[in-house]
Amino acid sequence: MESSFYKALRCRQCRGTAMVFDDDAQPLERSWCLFELLQTLQLSEVGGAFEGLSLCTSSGVLNAGGCSVDAALSISKKLKSLKLQNAKASCLEDKQMIDSLVQQQPGGFDAVNGFVREKVCEVLRITRKHFGSELARLESGLLLQNSLADTGQPQPQPQP
Repeated sequence: MESSFYKALRCRQCRGTAMVFDDDAQPLERSWCLFELLQTLQLSEVGGAFEGLSLCTSSGVLNAGGCSVDAALSISKKLKSLKLQNAKASCLEDKQMIDSLVQQQPGGFDAVNGFVREKVCEVLRITRKHFGSELARLESGLLLQNSLADTGQPQPQPQP
């Protein structure tokens, strides 16, 4: 396989793959994106300096907690039932070639589907942690404001 993505990903300077999602997670409906996932999975298993798959949206990197709860939920719901073997390509030969490469991978489509689900579960855990931390900060701020109001102390102005 000598696609430009394959060459770029296999370059020693490459540190990972960024997959950019819309709300419908459409990249995973395309065979070439499946090919990119397969290459990422293979490189992730080797280890080294390769950092793996980053799932991204217009609001940030999901793996780093940089997205809204709504975005994480929307993508997760879509991926819960998505089967990568149903991905499509505009060229039938491309789909057949990519499907064959996936099937040659230990575990085939089940392994690649599991890889994507594992990454999405990681995103959900990170999003839950960030959201919980933000809620705790807001709650503490509100309680502090109440206690200051109860004591008659001057209330600090909120920071922008």
